[in-house]
Amino acid sequence: MLNSLSIFSAIFFLSAHVSASEMGTIKPIITNPGVTNDTVQSSVELSISSNPDGAVIFIDNAMAGITPFKGVLKPGMLSIRLEKNGYQACKQKIKLSRDQRLHFELQLEATAQSKSESETKKPSEVEETASRTPRDKSPPKIILADDVNESMVHQKQIVLSGKAVDDSGISLVMINGRDTPVDSVGRFEQTIDLSDGKNVIEIVALDKVGNKRIQTIAVHRQTIQAAPAENQKPSFQELSNWYKTQYALIIGIDRYKRKDIGQLKNAVNDAKSVAEIMTSHGFIVSELYNDKATRQNILNAYSSIHEKSKESDSFLFYFAGHGQGITINSQEKLGYLIPYDADVSLGELNLIQYDNCAINLNQLNHYAKNMKAKHVALLLDSCFSGLAMTRSVPKAAQSDHEYYEDLLSRKAINILTAGDDQPVSDGTEHSPFTRAIINAIGKKGIDLHDRDGYATFNHLAIYVKEKVEKDTARKQRPQFDNLSSEDGAFIFKFR
Repeated sequence: MLNSLSIFSAIFFLSAHVSASEMGTIKPIITNPGVTNDTVQSSVELSISSNPDGAVIFIDNAMAGITPFKGVLKPGMLSIRLEKNGYQACKQKIKLSRDQRLHFELQLEATAQSKSESETKKPSEVEETASRTPRDKSPPKIILADDVNESMVHQKQIVLSGKAVDDSGISLVMINGRDTPVDSVGRFEQTIDLSDGKNVIEIVALDKVGNKRIQTIAVHRQTIQAAPAENQKPSFQELSNWYKTQYALIIGIDRYKRKDIGQLKNAVNDAKSVAEIMTSHGFIVSELYNDKATRQNILNAYSSIHEKSKESDSFLFYFAGHGQGITINSQEKLGYLIPYDADVSLGELNLIQYDNCAINLNQLNHYAKNMKAKHVALLLDSCFSGLAMTRSVPKAAQSDHEYYEDLLSRKAINILTAGDDQPVSDGTEHSPFTRAIINAIGKKGIDLHDRDGYATFNHLAIYVKEKVEKDTARKQRPQFDNLSSEDGAFIFKFR
């Protein structure tokens, strides 16, 4: 892997005071030595170049850009550091008072192994090896999670997420000049503040050998004119019946103890994304992934929340993993969630084994009805999860303050499943079901119709159902239900 810089030469247009320990063995070449403090300006231009280019520049420990670089700075003492993967690192302090240009010659970082190999090879062998080693000259690809280019929005912020991909690996992603965290597979996400009108967003991705990709998109923000005072809705900022505490149990399983149960690609990633969203919305989140998501651990975590919760609280249960359905007497069909340690075969449907090792969806409904929390929401991203359904739910009504207060005062057990009596897609990066939930809650998609800061579970269910059926050409049909006779509704509050 490539790392940073070391041996360099610097060309100055102003004298620079640098210690020998900071400079290494190469001293800067200084030109224009006649500058005095009498000619100091309020701001000066600093240009930095390197060979090869693509080095990341830090000025006073803050990332300033990538070489070649040009910026206007305030005069004074500056600490400059250049880093490029595969090159040795160095730091340098300069006194900036006039327009100045620095140039660095970078030296490859040599590992102990590469040194020993080069010492044992003949010069001709080294040259031949180098000539056979291909160098990546292609810039990274930038793939956005949503097609927002030239889109029209009303909100003040958008969440821009996507993935930077390159065979050499991703070194850096910047959005509008801001360093953006990137995970091990190149995924990134950043909240963008929008001004009225057209907003140009620049995304820069740099791979680990210095190739750079710049992608520009435009997002248009159109403000909504305020309604006349007599038509304004009552404030929703403080609903008297709002939950005191919100709990969430999030489960994701990609790999199973039994090797004949097929591995999934995105269940854990889906679950972690939902956990992050719920945490940002004020939930107390418990998480179980892969080998931690045993049947007993799931039931213990569920029971623990039952014991802690009160009637004034809410509880959300999310499961991403395998599910299965078993037909009885060629008519009735039972659905099951498959925990990590389930000792069952998805091909041999033994009812007693499933009852002993898996989680029966009917039993999950009973657990939800027994939960002390006033409102319970079940989100099931698994095959055959629609077998938990018993009846249909009407479309969401127009919301107002009295409507929310009424729903919050009554018991609710809401359930939303990824499909009906059918297998469902694991998707790419996210399943279609969980991607719709992320857009609906994480990106406030279900609050856009009235922007009051609240949405009901029915709003979520309708949004997810329409989105998933459209994205899968109706091969996957999410189902939703309210298992409570009081017909309350789980309410989402957007911060």
